[in-house]
Amino acid sequence: MIVQTITTAWHGAVFSIGAVTSVFYVLERERVRITALDNWDPKRLPEYRGGRLLPRSETLGSLVFSVLFLLWWIGVVRLPYFAWHNGEPVQFVATAIWSEIYTPVLVLAIACVIGAVVDVIRPWRTLLMSAADMALNGAALAIILWILRLRPQFVEVTGAAGGAEGLTRLAGFINGSLTWGLVVLAAVIALDTLYELWQVMRSRGLAPKAVSV
Repeated sequence: MIVQTITTAWHGAVFSIGAVTSVFYVLERERVRITALDNWDPKRLPEYRGGRLLPRSETLGSLVFSVLFLLWWIGVVRLPYFAWHNGEPVQFVATAIWSEIYTPVLVLAIACVIGAVVDVIRPWRTLLMSAADMALNGAALAIILWILRLRPQFVEVTGAAGGAEGLTRLAGFINGSLTWGLVVLAAVIALDTLYELWQVMRSRGLAPKAVSV
């Protein structure tokens, strides 16, 4: 499942790049002049109003990842989940848990894209944006913990009837891997939230200072 997810995200990225390249090729070939940037003035950009500066690599990386995840989640590019096990073709079938979490994850993904766009346009982290970022992390943690509490089966593996025992073991391995993957993801999100909180406290002079001996 993880391999298919990465493959889908990759195809989504290739599709997006190809679409943008095709549009600009047509505009160039037809000599279409875009005047939207004729009156662009760097002086009219939002002024820096204080806050923690964000590296451009961090803001752009977050935006690209958020957009690609959203495109995958809404099924812009969808591939069949086929694989082979012991020489026999098998298919991974999503269970009901994906339908149950679809809407909350969709709302969260859209909110993350909006936050990433704001960070790109205004690459400094104010108290409001830090609070919004921690709130999104809290929502993500709540969803993950709710899923872990249910202990669901994420996928079912179907294939040749003669390999039922092997398919059961394969399904158990995949579902176990996804469960532990969520545990690791929850830990990463929790650490990121604590780091953001520490950054806010440090910027406001509330973080504990190191004591030299």
